[in-house]
Amino acid sequence: MNTDQPGIVLVPVPEQHLAAVYETLAREMRGAPLLLPTALADVPAASSPSSGDWTLDELRRLKQMIATRPIALMLLDITAADPDVPITFSELCDRADADPGKARGELASLSNLCWKHFDHFHWPVTSERELGRWRYFMTAEMAALWLRA
Repeated sequence: MNTDQPGIVLVPVPEQHLAAVYETLAREMRGAPLLLPTALADVPAASSPSSGDWTLDELRRLKQMIATRPIALMLLDITAADPDVPITFSELCDRADADPGKARGELASLSNLCWKHFDHFHWPVTSERELGRWRYFMTAEMAALWLRA
């Protein structure tokens, strides 16, 4: 093993804490100060952080950037059109007539855009895992901004 380069270590993480691990890694990789919970009780369940800190200008830029990613754009448009009403990943794939692998790729791309270009660790959509299935919804406040963008 080459010790000159950092390696990859596989660490089992309880699914309900995976979002917090991703957020912590993203902050560390960008050199941002770490915001570690004082106890596991402070770590949210399997859901994304609040999506409420996006600005109208950021949403306009994001909308332009994902114009070539129809599934990601569809997710944001669907959840904005019907705020606080969740859509599952399967429903999104069905409505987009998309292969789940392609949909996962576009949503991963959305995550990368949010981290790299907007300094956000989350999408403008809230995600939750319930009974083993991902659900997505947008708050009414965020939906109003997205529709104006």
